[in-house]
Amino acid sequence: MQTKQTYQTDYNALLKRRNDANTLISGLTGEKIRWNEQNKAFELSIEKLIGNTILVTTFLSYCAPLKQDFRQRMLNEWQKQIQQRTIHFSDNFNIIEQLNDEATIGEWNLQGLPNDDLSIQNGIIATSNYRYPLLIDRQLQGKSWIKTMERDHDLVITTLNSKLFRRQLEDSIAFGRVSVIDFTVTQRGLEHQLLSLAIANERNERERERVKLARETTKNKRMLKELEDNLLIKLTT
Repeated sequence: MQTKQTYQTDYNALLKRRNDANTLISGLTGEKIRWNEQNKAFELSIEKLIGNTILVTTFLSYCAPLKQDFRQRMLNEWQKQIQQRTIHFSDNFNIIEQLNDEATIGEWNLQGLPNDDLSIQNGIIATSNYRYPLLIDRQLQGKSWIKTMERDHDLVITTLNSKLFRRQLEDSIAFGRVSVIDFTVTQRGLEHQLLSLAIANERNERERERVKLARETTKNKRMLKELEDNLLIKLTT
C-alpha cells in the first residue's frame, strides 16, 4: 500500500512537470522566433567582429577629449582606412549601439545624464575606459551624474579646502591614469534640457508622469534582460 502511494505521488509530480514543460514550450514559441532571428544576426556579426573591435577601441582610446563633430570625422576616416584593407565592419556603425544597451542608457538618464548622443558617448567612455575620467565639465552635468551613479559605491569627493586633499590627490596620481572627456553641453543637449525644464514649469504634473513612466520603462527593460539571461542559463543546464 505504501509503495502504491509512493508511485502515485511520483506520477503526479512527473505529470505536473510535464504540464509545466508544455506550458513553458507554448509560451516560448514567440521567443523562439525572436531568438532565431537574433542568432542569425549574431552569426553575421561574427564576420564583422574584427572591424567593429578596431573602431570601438580606437574610439575609446582617442575620442574622449574631442567634440562630437570631430569624433564623427575621426570615425568616418577610420572606417575608410579599414575598408581599404578589406576588413569588414557593421553597416551603419553606431558606437552607442556597439557599447551599450537601452536599459543602461535609461538608467543613466534617470541619474541625470542628458539624452543627447555626445553625453551618452561620454557616459560610455567614462564607464568603459580603464583610465579614470577627467571631465571638461563647465556645466557640472557630468559631475552631477557621476555623483548620483556612484553614491552607493563608496565615492570619495574632495576639494582644495579639504585637509585630506593632498593625500587623496597623490594617491590618485600614483594609482590612477586619466582619460580627458569633453562634457561641454551641445546645442542639441541644451535644447532637450530646456524643453524638459519648460514642460516641468508649465505642466508639472505631466513631467512627473513622464519621469515616472521613464523609470518604469527602464526598470522593465532591465528586468526583461535579466529574465532572458536567467532563462537561457536554465535551459542550457
